[in-house]
Amino acid sequence: TRVAPVAHNAGEFWPRHSFIKWPGEIEVIFGPVISVAGRSADEIRKDAQEWIEGEMTRIVQPGRFPYRKSAG
Repeated sequence: TRVAPVAHNAGEFWPRHSFIKWPGEIEVIFGPVISVAGRSADEIRKDAQEWIEGEMTRIVQPGRFPYRKSAG
């Protein structure tokens, strides 16, 4: 069995706790396949989380839409 992490920036267009949806293109990125053979769930989760967080830093750009107020 293998796992592929996925990162996206949908939160820039559909903020958490908000009914407002903004127009735009959502970027979806599929990461490298992670082998699960002989590894614990925590190890797999850590690898996936590190990759996703790295991609989120790259694709989510705070302040890109200054006319929008963040939800929260």
